[in-house]
Amino acid sequence: MSADWTPPEVEELRELGRGASGHVALARHLPTGRHIAVKHLSPALASDPEFLAGFRTEARLLADVADPHIVALYEYVQSGPHAVMLLELVRGVPLRAMLDHQDQPLLPEAALSVLKGSLLGLAAAHDRGVVHRDYKPANVLVDDQGETRLIDFGIATRAGREVAVAGTPEYMAPEQWEGAPASAATDVYAATAVFVECLTGRTPYAADTITALRLQHLNAAPALGDVPGPLRALVTSGLAKRADKRPASARAFVAELEAAAVEGYGEGWEERGRRELRRLALLLAALFPAPAVAGGGLGAFALTILGRVAIGAAAGTAAIFAIAHVAAPSGSATPVSAPVASFGATLGPASGPAPTPGSSASTPARRTDPAAPSPGSVITTGRTAAPPPVSTHVTAPRTTPAGPHTTTTTAATPPPTTTAAPPPAPAVHLGKATLAVNGSSTTVDATVSVFASNTQTFTVRLKYSDGAVDTFTESGATSYTVTDTHSFTSCPNPPGTWSVTAVTTPAADNVSVSSTPEAC
Repeated sequence: MSADWTPPEVEELRELGRGASGHVALARHLPTGRHIAVKHLSPALASDPEFLAGFRTEARLLADVADPHIVALYEYVQSGPHAVMLLELVRGVPLRAMLDHQDQPLLPEAALSVLKGSLLGLAAAHDRGVVHRDYKPANVLVDDQGETRLIDFGIATRAGREVAVAGTPEYMAPEQWEGAPASAATDVYAATAVFVECLTGRTPYAADTITALRLQHLNAAPALGDVPGPLRALVTSGLAKRADKRPASARAFVAELEAAAVEGYGEGWEERGRRELRRLALLLAALFPAPAVAGGGLGAFALTILGRVAIGAAAGTAAIFAIAHVAAPSGSATPVSAPVASFGATLGPASGPAPTPGSSASTPARRTDPAAPSPGSVITTGRTAAPPPVSTHVTAPRTTPAGPHTTTTTAATPPPTTTAAPPPAPAVHLGKATLAVNGSSTTVDATVSVFASNTQTFTVRLKYSDGAVDTFTESGATSYTVTDTHSFTSCPNPPGTWSVTAVTTPAADNVSVSSTPEAC
């Protein structure tokens, strides 16, 4: 394990994802046998009062919200320079992975099911005065039953609070760009933008720069020509420029959605939508990580700061968690010291058998210039988190105290030297591949999305139709966008097309994926 500290009564099995502010691990809660996700704030950031307060704020917001459409927080634990959240683990995949895998938009009924489940989760948060502020496909999980779950409240805040400009540009509401106080209407706008992407395969706005994207969100009317006719009024309502012109609440928007869905697709739309989402999630089942049997000692006792639900009483199966930057909090919280203490009564005995573990995917790796953030990145005016340090944890061997009939020796026998087993190779799945010709030249841009079951190293080979091969080595995440620029020597004649095929080592579960041939 890459973690250098583990909460009491928790056995970490392996890393699921890593980001700039920390990492997430698959773990087992030993008293109940349940599998959970452990979200670590990196020790370097946990020692910074601002970042620690932000992490604790996220936990407190999650603790206030209990809803089947939101991933559950079991416990927040802090000890010295370590802070973690113990979270529910969901058997499923991020909506982002599902959309990237698709060669076409979702069926309208499936897109409506995603929107309804997300709005219900957002409504539960809004009822408790919490605004998510970063609703996007990477923060929506689709489980193996076709249900959706909302995750990652890293930049969430209380409604009405003035906060720094932060979010993911493709989905940010006009008022969010201008730093206006957070409101439920901000989340409604983002959910509608994702709905458009599910329906059409594109976001409502796209631009090469953050400035251009901001101006589009502020002033441009969205193009709705490819949005199905029965749903255009719904999209127009949710994407209104003025917050007061959007639905009064996420729950009110659900009522509009259901009326439009029944009118356009009949009474059985929701069942059909969930069935389609379940089918698409199971196509990516190779990304559901199965827990391996792993050894490892327990960490030192720590102070439980807050808890919400008993792990033993969890109704659902447990979570995929994407690492996000922790935004600087609006207020500060006094850091808590780490006296010796044990878990409280919230970690009770299991009420049933342990669920099958779920999946994890980190935010897709986008290759961008760090000095100029792209529209695909999370932006914030706060501090930038430094990459977490890599460290190791060595557990001292347990010794047996001498009793009245025990013979002791003066020389200690050194523990045997063991070699750690190499980490398992990831299961790999290839998503969509594209090829775009740069103008009238012989140069093309190739892109392929790739998903992996863990963060270990694998290779991606892009094989071009002229016989050239470019190889990439990837590691450190579970979702990637591999981009490459290639110059063909000439245009074949006939047939006058180019293409690219992607393969991986270890081999992907779908072996290879090829782009649509491009005319040269």
